[in-house]
Amino acid sequence: MTTMREKMQNGDLDRQGMQEAMKTNNKVLGEELHKILTPAQADQLKTLGGKPFKADAPTGRGGR
Repeated sequence: MTTMREKMQNGDLDRQGMQEAMKTNNKVLGEELHKILTPAQADQLKTLGGKPFKADAPTGRGGR
C-alpha cells in the first residue's frame, strides 16, 4: 500500500490505476487469509466484515 501511495504521489500511478491495484491486493489478501484461517475463523471474519458497502451514486453537487 505504501509503495502504491508513493507511486501515486510521484505521478507514476493515476487514480484509476490505484483503484485497480487496491482491488487486486484486496483479492490476493482474501485468498491468502482463507488459506491459513480455520473454517470457524473464516466465518467469524465474514461476520465481522458486515454487509458489503455500496456507495450512493454521485449527485452532481459539490463541484463534481
